[in-house]
Amino acid sequence: GREQLLAAAESVGEGAGAAQLALARAFAPEPAQQKVKQLAHDMLLRTIEKGTREDRVLAILMTPASEELLEVLRRVKDTDDAGVSVIVLGRLAREGREGEQKAARDKLFELASKDEQERERALGELASLGDARAKPLLEKDLGSEHPFARIYPARGLISLGAAQSVAPVLSAKDVGVRAGVACAVIAVKD
Repeated sequence: GREQLLAAAESVGEGAGAAQLALARAFAPEPAQQKVKQLAHDMLLRTIEKGTREDRVLAILMTPASEELLEVLRRVKDTDDAGVSVIVLGRLAREGREGEQKAARDKLFELASKDEQERERALGELASLGDARAKPLLEKDLGSEHPFARIYPARGLISLGAAQSVAPVLSAKDVGVRAGVACAVIAVKD
């Protein structure tokens, strides 16, 4: 069990990240288990800095909070990969120091305003953080010609407590769009 998991965590490629996460999040009451848990945590931190995009995003989202994690996130927040940067900034906006949280939200807003490729993710992060600056951008995106492209801004507006803004999307011709938005409304109620 644990030996195979450790071997998978020390490898590269598919499954390594999942094994690292399993070990880093495991209950470790004994010193030997704590050592393995710390090793897995350290491997996740290295993955955040040097892994593939997919592995980095998974590690950023799932690595347990620690000061070491925040230090790594601070180092990689200005990466050339805007998709990774959005995830890093979202985590810093939630867990960083007070001034750092504001700076991360401001950078997310900048990305949402300028980076077409990562706009939806940045707006989603801002909405989940309750940042009202996202509202006009989300309302603008509700008017997209592409039916499914309206689901994401609708979800963001619902997260911001502006469910009344999504009423037009609830009457969309496409049943998938209506269902997607209705599920978001129901999820907020739960």
